[in-house]
Amino acid sequence: MEPTAEGASSSALSRLATLVRLQALDRDRDGKREFTDGLPRILAARRQAVTALESKVAKSTEAVTHAKSSARQRELELKSKTAEIQKLELQLNTAKTNQEYQALTQHIQRLREATGREEEETLVLYDEITKLEASLAKEKEALSVAQREFDAYQLACERDKEAALLEIGQTDGARAELVARLPRDVVETYERLRVGNGGVAVCALDVRTCSGCGMMLTLNDQAKVLGGRELVPCRACSRILYDKTTIASLRS
Repeated sequence: MEPTAEGASSSALSRLATLVRLQALDRDRDGKREFTDGLPRILAARRQAVTALESKVAKSTEAVTHAKSSARQRELELKSKTAEIQKLELQLNTAKTNQEYQALTQHIQRLREATGREEEETLVLYDEITKLEASLAKEKEALSVAQREFDAYQLACERDKEAALLEIGQTDGARAELVARLPRDVVETYERLRVGNGGVAVCALDVRTCSGCGMMLTLNDQAKVLGGRELVPCRACSRILYDKTTIASLRS
């Protein structure tokens, strides 16, 4: 016995309602999967701030180390010059001629002047080291804060990921139940349209246009959608169309 027009309409509407529910469930699952799949990229982008601070601290640490090394080298040079001055001063006592005495005196004077300049430069260098260390301390504190914030953010994201995966798993049964209500060819069409249309296979009718692509329907197609006697595809994007009011009345 062939199905009556009323039976065919009821069957088509039931399938549409199931497809709408299935798509709503899939869209929610897709959103959760998008979050879980994209989490490594999100965390990598978030960690760039920490990486930048780590690089800054490394450069500042290197600058402090270099400055301290220069200061130590200057101190050694100053000690060497001081020892040389002392040695020359002892030689003054053994100078045999006035000319030799004058030469030693002039050399000692030049060394003292050079030593004085180097002592001033060394003091400036130590001042610079103090500033560099203060700046480094602030950078390390900023890095510590950024690392703590990132760790807390990462922990929260991991918890959200676990919750999302759990929720996806909990809806597996509901999805299987909805799929079981539909003929295989309808399910295959639905899955194909989801892949080709950004996860959206079923679209509501917006007055006379497809809400998915904006294509205006013919009066005949509009009447078919409103009638709910068959599954009507959009002639432009191939998505399955439905009328919100009709589906809502079926649910109630």
